[in-house]
Amino acid sequence: MSSAPIELVSNMGPDWTRRPVAFIAGTYDKRIDTGEDFDLRTLGELFQAEPEDKPKLEGPAFIPSSYANYDAREHKVQKVRGEYVALTCDIDEGDLPLQRVESLVRAFCGDAAWLIYSSPHARPGDRRWRAVVPLDVPVGFDVWNDAQTALFAFMEMAGIAVDHALARAGQLVFLPNVPATHIKTGVKLRGADGSPLYYQRLTTGTNAPGLSLREGAAAAGITEIRRKRAEDDAERERLRREAEMRRANAKPSTGGDIIADFNRDTPIATLLEQYGYRQCPRHSEDWRSPNQTGETYATRIIGDKWVSLSQSDAASRIGASHASGCYGDAYDLFVHYEHQGDHKAAFRQLHAERKASAVPDSPPAWMNEIPTYDEPPEWLDDEVEAVIDVAELEPADDLLPLFNPADWTNLTPPERQWRWDSFIPDFQATLLTGAGAAGKSLATQQMCTCVALGLPFLGIPTKQAPALYITCEDDLDELHRRQEAICAALGVTLDDTRDKLFLLSLQGEIGNEIATFDNDGTMTVAPRYTQIERTCISKGIKFVTLDNTAHTFAGSENDRHQVAGFVNLNNRLAQMIGGSVLMVGHPNKAGDSYSGSTAWENQVRSRLYLEIPKGEEGAPINSDMRVIRNEKANYSKRGSEVRFWWVKGAFVADEELQEGGEFDVRDSAQAGYENDLFLSLLRKLTEQKRSVSHAANLTNYAPKIMAGMPEAKGVSRGQFAQAMERLFMLDIIAASQPLWTGKDRHPVTGLARKS
Repeated sequence: MSSAPIELVSNMGPDWTRRPVAFIAGTYDKRIDTGEDFDLRTLGELFQAEPEDKPKLEGPAFIPSSYANYDAREHKVQKVRGEYVALTCDIDEGDLPLQRVESLVRAFCGDAAWLIYSSPHARPGDRRWRAVVPLDVPVGFDVWNDAQTALFAFMEMAGIAVDHALARAGQLVFLPNVPATHIKTGVKLRGADGSPLYYQRLTTGTNAPGLSLREGAAAAGITEIRRKRAEDDAERERLRREAEMRRANAKPSTGGDIIADFNRDTPIATLLEQYGYRQCPRHSEDWRSPNQTGETYATRIIGDKWVSLSQSDAASRIGASHASGCYGDAYDLFVHYEHQGDHKAAFRQLHAERKASAVPDSPPAWMNEIPTYDEPPEWLDDEVEAVIDVAELEPADDLLPLFNPADWTNLTPPERQWRWDSFIPDFQATLLTGAGAAGKSLATQQMCTCVALGLPFLGIPTKQAPALYITCEDDLDELHRRQEAICAALGVTLDDTRDKLFLLSLQGEIGNEIATFDNDGTMTVAPRYTQIERTCISKGIKFVTLDNTAHTFAGSENDRHQVAGFVNLNNRLAQMIGGSVLMVGHPNKAGDSYSGSTAWENQVRSRLYLEIPKGEEGAPINSDMRVIRNEKANYSKRGSEVRFWWVKGAFVADEELQEGGEFDVRDSAQAGYENDLFLSLLRKLTEQKRSVSHAANLTNYAPKIMAGMPEAKGVSRGQFAQAMERLFMLDIIAASQPLWTGKDRHPVTGLARKS
């Protein structure tokens, strides 16, 4: 990137495009001595930057913070003054294809903007990537660091190694740059005409919104990080108290002065750095030991003690062991790393050093009568753990991650996100029920197809994203037959669904429940859930259908606590994938639209019901007609419904029917539906003692009255008029029939069904 500012394409884009970041002209661009401030660039400019042609260490870089004073590269300064406007990610291992990185970044970001580009030395066989994700609002270091860690954890859950150094406050993020040759191998990276040979980039562009940290995968990750941090803090505090009590209960010895002096004079942080520990960029008291295989900072300095929650450290026998890890002081580190755990050797060294530095030129005569202390105290050989009264150890408060609404001041609430407009919200689990043979499996497989391709489902818009349909009741052959019919109805090919739609049959598999419950009702997340979550994250899947709860829910459907736990687990899945989960279930035998505890109704924010509409006598109006009704809608209008038809193995909305045979079917069924609705409303009006007439010039004209009733379900006055004429022709209704006796003892007459 050149030093000259790049002109923005538009000033009308999202706010993040105009937010500045500190621009650094290479690794050697340091201003701490000169006092000169760094240049600024906007994120919108960075999104349009073309790769520079500079040696790797001289390539342009930025810090994703708007603080650009002369000391902007100082981590401790950025932690206090920085306002961070983007997340970043560096992938230097795995030789991953761009499509794989894109799918994961999309899965984390949802609809938010992102930029992916290859790093300077990337080439075939050694592909490396950087990603930049703008935030919708600037945040301070603590929030940003948690969000960075959530992004890293998200990638690592999918098996992708990332560089955690980018979570440091003033860490440089190198911008697009391709030098002429690889610095180590001499491999050419630019062609004879000077153009990059292997550089790749992919982006949403600058019209997409910034990433919100209040919802989706980022919010779920931040919540989990803070919960785990609170747990770790409580455990470290408990271990610190235990370490103090252990030292207090140790046998007294003259040799203890040597150890106490060593601990007093030797800072633990100095030893940790000396022994290869890495300091946490967020909390200076937290460190990562060289024994750890993960990326957490499991060792914390607490006063004159250290506590590690790493089982790797405990297995290495550093300090005193505990069920949660190990703990100790500076002397314990010295014993382990300098003397491989040999306490006697460590003590002898310290004793010898003290004696060598403390012997006077002419010792007093009385010293000749006292033997020198050449051996460590006997208690160093004592392997017996000190007795600790656990009841005296009060656990630290486990605080909840509260949010202060005042932080929303001057912020616009994010718009609600829908996977299927007004019917299935994002970041939630929705329940779809329906009687057997109503077509729930076909409807949900077709819904997944529409979401995967970004097509309307039954005439209602969907939000495009990779989708997964999981069935526990049908085999792959049945799914194949269905998919052929669905694709034909949608006018697409099977190949159009590649890497967008995924199908999974678990028919005949054991262990399809995503959670289990013990005799006390305690829920345990089952391996199947973990498989589903990791698979979705790996493939970037944002819409999952679980067909059905009879297989995935192993609890009692009448136990509200178990139902609530199961629904909440599905909500977690929706949040982890940054999308939606659709649970498919059955109604009960009594005719309710869901089976079991009312917790099914209370826990979900959206509940849909699919049925074959029945007529006045309880028989289907038409076996090909279906209705999906929104029976619970916390975030949209309740009672909304969609009528559609089974045609050649798939479902088709009214407006999607082609002229011809299917149109005649629709007309016939529609007429039957309107006739039956007319009779139903006529009976209700009679029960309410509201007489109606067949005469269009009267105020109680039946089609006019019925069209204004809530139960009309969108049927118009003209349609009711046609239904009335058909019912007259079929000799089902008659005019001027006696209905009841009025107050004047004369019969009230009106339109009625013939007996």
